Amino acid sequence: MFGAAKTKGLVGLDLGSSSIKTIELGRKGNQYEVVNLAVAELPEGAIVDGAIKDGAAVARAIGKLFADNHITTPNVATSVSGHSVIVKKITVAGESPDQLADAIAEEAEQSLQLDLDEVKWDYHVLGPASGRNAYEVMLVAVKRDKLASYTNVVEQAGKRAVVVDTDAFALENAFEMSYQPPRDQVVALVDIGASTTNINIVCDGVPLFTRDLSTGAAQLTETFAKGADLGSSTTGQPERGRVENEAPSEVRAAQIRLALEPLLQEIHKTFDFFKQTGSVGAIQHLYVAGGVACMPNLAGILQEQLGIATAVMNPFQRVTFQNSKWDVDRIREVAPRLGVAMGLALRNFD
Repeated sequence: MFGAAKTKGLVGLDLGSSSIKTIELGRKGNQYEVVNLAVAELPEGAIVDGAIKDGAAVARAIGKLFADNHITTPNVATSVSGHSVIVKKITVAGESPDQLADAIAEEAEQSLQLDLDEVKWDYHVLGPASGRNAYEVMLVAVKRDKLASYTNVVEQAGKRAVVVDTDAFALENAFEMSYQPPRDQVVALVDIGASTTNINIVCDGVPLFTRDLSTGAAQLTETFAKGADLGSSTTGQPERGRVENEAPSEVRAAQIRLALEPLLQEIHKTFDFFKQTGSVGAIQHLYVAGGVACMPNLAGILQEQLGIATAVMNPFQRVTFQNSKWDVDRIREVAPRLGVAMGLALRNFD
């Protein structure tokens, strides 16, 4: 959403609470190609609930990740999420999209109930509203201190943040490219991170409703602390996402359901609210992303509990890999962790 002028060469950089992920894409005709891909864990407490607590540690991790994986492009697209990010759909009167700027600025201040000097904000005109001479507009605002904390660590690492998006929109970008969903299909994208969960309900490439939950995979991780590995190595290459637990599968499934309960309740509330306020049909499909999505049968449990067809999102469905040193099967197993980074990398081709 927030970006500088068009820049040649751009790398997607996802700064998560537990790890950082980066993807560099190339394109041959209509085919995207992964030129570089890397993951590194962050020190505990470096980023908490989307807030950068130890900027020096994050900057060092970014610099090392780029150096170790020979990524020479200095320009990055990164993203933010959490309660400092506000996403609202508003309706603004106007004769044409080109004439909306002043009206949007006035409506933005009322809708956000914030002094616009306190936030960095942007908007995207979605299309005509149902009424005459009016347009639906997606409004996005981020508190300036939050934005500055992310761009500052990128600069400390010797890079340049030329685009700052939101996690939800970046994931949607990757989804649209990977799945090319049919028209009129209402889809929920649920990205379960270590401490937060992003929900974005979309249809025909338009975000209908977004919400960030302060509930993530921490409880699941604690449940499987013994004998579980949901992460990746610190060597820059993704490890095989797996859950190793000696308990029988039915016991493990029950443990997962119990650990998921707080998150499921919040997802239920979000979907119920969308159903009551939305003007489109019911959610037809759910795609789950994030490191926890690598857990066996998580999609099946979500489908059973939510009553919605559910699948694990794979952002690499329509891409090739330039470098044969990567084990493609292993990468695809941890692919759900890399949706945001993929969506950010695609900004290179806007």
